[in-house]
Amino acid sequence: MSNIGKRLKISREKNNLSQIQVSKLTGINNKTLSNYENGVSYPDPDTISLLAKLYKVSSDYLLGLSKEDNDIQLDDFQFALYGEVKDLTEEQKQTLLNMAKFLKDSNNGK
Repeated sequence: MSNIGKRLKISREKNNLSQIQVSKLTGINNKTLSNYENGVSYPDPDTISLLAKLYKVSSDYLLGLSKEDNDIQLDDFQFALYGEVKDLTEEQKQTLLNMAKFLKDSNNGK
């Protein structure tokens, strides 16, 4: 997945939109959106501008040229982890967070 693809997907999800919803709002085929998010193809400048407006981010952010003030850049592992955790219940997320803290604390006590 490309950097642009990751940023498109994260931005869409932060706005609680499905690819089908984005397709209806923009007229971009949802298969095309999927290809953008998976790095199979890349949006043209007009499409980047359209999606940036919809997602309320800058085109530079989507292109990886700037970092939004409130954006957290994710590496591949963090992005994969985000994909696995985003649909967990709040209780499950808290359990996972507690496990991560435990692992961090036990690693510091070597």
